Amino acid sequence: MISFFILGIHSDVLDYSLNDTSTNSCSSPVVEAKTYEQEAATFQIGCQVTSGSKLITGASEILTLLRVLGEGYRLACLYRSQDALDTYLKLPQKHYNTGWVLSQVCHG
Repeated sequence: MISFFILGIHSDVLDYSLNDTSTNSCSSPVVEAKTYEQEAATFQIGCQVTSGSKLITGASEILTLLRVLGEGYRLACLYRSQDALDTYLKLPQKHYNTGWVLSQVCHG
């Protein structure tokens, strides 16, 4: 159920897209009766069920990537070009070779 608050008026709208199995391309039905521990341990993302530890690992990797990108950008804004370049060089090759990072390195 989704609740909307518009100009102080509260209205509840059912979101049928979450419960409608006719438009769901997943072949397995969604089980509604789960304990809290089971709910915390697994998550359904699209048609894949993913464990909580995989989500935490993925989120940690993204945050680490964003931390390096942010630090490099911060250093570039402080006109510390060599430090920014050294920071960007810590990125994995596939992230270093993106247009944004390469433009920061070339313009830094």
